[in-house]
Amino acid sequence: MTGHLKGFVAHVKELNEDILVTHCFLHREALVTKFLPSDLKIVLEQCVKMVNYIKSRPLKSRLFSKLCQAMEAKYESLLLHTEVRWLSRGKVISRVLKLKDEMKIFFEQNKNYEFVHLLEDKIWCTKLAYLSDIFVIFNNINSSMQGPNENILKLVGFKKQITLWKNKAQEGNLEKFESVRKDSYKTIKLIIVDHLTTLEERIIHYFPKLDIKKFDWVRNPFLITYTSVFDLTLNEEEELSFFAFQ
Repeated sequence: MTGHLKGFVAHVKELNEDILVTHCFLHREALVTKFLPSDLKIVLEQCVKMVNYIKSRPLKSRLFSKLCQAMEAKYESLLLHTEVRWLSRGKVISRVLKLKDEMKIFFEQNKNYEFVHLLEDKIWCTKLAYLSDIFVIFNNINSSMQGPNENILKLVGFKKQITLWKNKAQEGNLEKFESVRKDSYKTIKLIIVDHLTTLEERIIHYFPKLDIKKFDWVRNPFLITYTSVFDLTLNEEEELSFFAFQ
């Protein structure tokens, strides 16, 4: 669609070179949140391997479900992760975090000690908890920006929120990341701060002209103070002034 030689944009620009092209801001937001530092990326990959070990084998999947029922777990199955579905990561990791005790027993029964050691590792579980919390936040933000009345201005608040989370994380405030245990937080504090710092930078990269002031007219197009930005004619300003006081 956006190919500069044979895509739709190229054909449109043949007719009018002055047309401005922009990428879907939902997709750009997904690209912002897709990046993970190596320490956290490894945890995500290991988590996916655990899920696939159970979900890709029908017999193991049924046995795991029976185990969850016997232990009266809140859930009885895991979720599969796919790269195409942007929101799947948060749901997969969140489910693993809630069923990690059941998974540990299941892997012990199947003598898969590699996964058992990971689930017994406090630092690994702390990273998993952070990933669960941050991806749930990303999912909620992405979902909240979908709909007929949503616009790119929400991302301004998103950037400010990330800065706030980073500052609080540096102070040791875990209020935003409730799943992270306080006794293990110090071991991954730098990883969390670095990740949030990178998210700030990537928002600037994918939204370089995200200036809220020039979009204020979207919130209230009838304010006279905005008319100077658009170089309106006298008649247009008079019309705008008339609607502003209705």
